[in-house]
Amino acid sequence: MLESYGLPANSLSTVVYIKNDRHYLRSTAALSILKDLGGWWKGFYIFMMVPAPIRNFVYNVVAKNRHRFFGKQNSCKL
Repeated sequence: MLESYGLPANSLSTVVYIKNDRHYLRSTAALSILKDLGGWWKGFYIFMMVPAPIRNFVYNVVAKNRHRFFGKQNSCKL
């Protein structure tokens, strides 16, 4: 599926969101997912007003440090 969008299928290291035959990467994908979750989550979509290079920089910092920020579990909490 990724290859059909011109994305590498074996070395992609970010979130990909595919909706309505379009693909979104990094912060755009994350914010689009939150918007589609509905409820108060869609309030985060306001950050789409921030330029993509800045959003993606923040996304990359959080992604690199996610275990330090949120901890690491051996299994899903749910």
